[in-house]
Amino acid sequence: MSAKRVEASDSADNRTRIEVEVTLLPGLPIGRVNETVIAHSSLESKSKATLRLIASIVGDVEVNPSILRFVVTESQGASNQNISQKLQITNNSENKPLRILGARDPDDRLQLNVKTVEEGQKFELTATLKPEALATSGNQTGTIVITTNNQEQKEITVRYNVVRRK
Repeated sequence: MSAKRVEASDSADNRTRIEVEVTLLPGLPIGRVNETVIAHSSLESKSKATLRLIASIVGDVEVNPSILRFVVTESQGASNQNISQKLQITNNSENKPLRILGARDPDDRLQLNVKTVEEGQKFELTATLKPEALATSGNQTGTIVITTNNQEQKEITVRYNVVRRK
């Protein structure tokens, strides 16, 4: 990992802002990075700063968003709601066409539908809460498992939360 310091002034409150650009070396595994970085400074008053680095290492197949949240409003009658969320699946490799071989929810709370937006490159997955999941009380968590023909990313896991509000 390497970093460089860039100074910029913020005219709104007359403070000097320091931006740190971090470059990660190739070869890191695909997935989330959650690390602490300690930056050293020549300033006596602030000789050391602890920074939290949160990143996502993206492979040829990118899924956005990385987490889905379904909000169930109890006061409107949960079983009458049609609650859906969409995922965008993008192939970042132009010379290796992507195929989505399947999508499943091991907890069987979601109905999943994959639609091709651009053959071999872009897909849209719609996840809809099943009626029996709407009738269940309490918050729930689960995962969606997407199977692809990509050798490095054969299975992609996306977390989801079902949140209940009154």
